[in-house]
Amino acid sequence: MNKIIKSSCVGVFMCFYCSLYAQLQSHTDGHYEETNLFEYGAPLTSSEINFKNLFDNFPRFVKNANEVDLLSYKYVDVIKNRKQARNFVKKNIYHAPGWGASLTVYESASGNAPKQQTDIRLDFSGTVGSDKSEWNEIIKTISEEYIQTGYEIYMIKFVCRLKTCEYYVFVNPETRQVVTKGNIFGFSFPALHLSD
Repeated sequence: MNKIIKSSCVGVFMCFYCSLYAQLQSHTDGHYEETNLFEYGAPLTSSEINFKNLFDNFPRFVKNANEVDLLSYKYVDVIKNRKQARNFVKKNIYHAPGWGASLTVYESASGNAPKQQTDIRLDFSGTVGSDKSEWNEIIKTISEEYIQTGYEIYMIKFVCRLKTCEYYVFVNPETRQVVTKGNIFGFSFPALHLSD
């Protein structure tokens, strides 16, 4: 018998800023460590490990990963100023597909001990809304509050709905962590519930 512990759904928004509004978080009683597709796996000994982890984790943990083909990633540059950051964020917002994500944590009775598992699904059927002033505020917030001068820029190339997309991801070179706010692949989920 399966028992749903938590189910969270993020409405379909534009890909880049969805997690700014609603980072998928564990709503259990808070005792689960959270991770994301960039950090789960090999230790972050370099910025590039984030992308190796993402490419390994995406088909393993995203239930409908076959709907998106992750093709490649590459280092692009370093953020030199806020204008450059804003331009890259703008490219993400206006040139990537709309998206949403759902996360379900459930427990099933199996033998003597319950088994807990997390299911992650992505929905790339959304569209960009028409309120340009709202999008401009989101672009400004992400580029000024979360992306700093000196952060590394990587580009992920993927195909979704038969459209090739280039998506920019920002990495803090000191911590080697990806900026997850507003990141299409940067949602959090309980690490203990992952099933291989």
